[in-house]
Amino acid sequence: MRARFPGFSPGERLVAVTSVVWPDSRHPYRYWRGWLQPLTPHAEVGLLAAHFERDLPLRVGPYGALFPTADVPPKGGVVARPGLYVPYRVELVYPEPPAVPHVYVQYPRVDEGAFPNHPHLLSARPHPAGGPRSAACVFAPHEGLWTWEGATGAQILEWAAIWLAKHVLWAQQGGRPQDWLGDQAPHDRSTLLRTTRPSAPCWCGSGRASQRCCRRTAQASGAA
Repeated sequence: MRARFPGFSPGERLVAVTSVVWPDSRHPYRYWRGWLQPLTPHAEVGLLAAHFERDLPLRVGPYGALFPTADVPPKGGVVARPGLYVPYRVELVYPEPPAVPHVYVQYPRVDEGAFPNHPHLLSARPHPAGGPRSAACVFAPHEGLWTWEGATGAQILEWAAIWLAKHVLWAQQGGRPQDWLGDQAPHDRSTLLRTTRPSAPCWCGSGRASQRCCRRTAQASGAA
């Protein structure tokens, strides 16, 4: 992890806010905490925005700095503005398996309190120590992109760097749901019920099958 993200260091802390993922406040949770700065003064912002819009791969360097990989026309209307090149203090929190890790943007804070209309936050995942009220939705748990057996925390931080860059551009372009660049995973319960198999990991990140987790609540609320 430190080789890829030198600004991060590990630690442990006691759970203060219990939830489905952290039900026992007697146990500590593990984390990696540090800084990500996906957009630097040397970044070609229009070219990166074009990569986001087309869902093209990006190279992620130290501290999460993003670099384009394809020669495509830059996206028009995207300009460098004050606040674009801001480092973010991020915490990657590891719950007990099978729940998947979550990313929290601590400073400048990015949660549903600061951005109530944000299209890619997990409102049901408050920080276990009472920090941000929601986690960044950097990947869809029900799509099986990350597993305890086959993935690493560095992979999640790469996704977090891309998510943060999209967030910065989204906020500066107006902060409407439709301003988010690239494909968007569904967050409404009706769509999640239709697209998530009952045996697939639940979309909330608990690691349990959806039929044994949020599917029941969603069906009971009439979302089906």
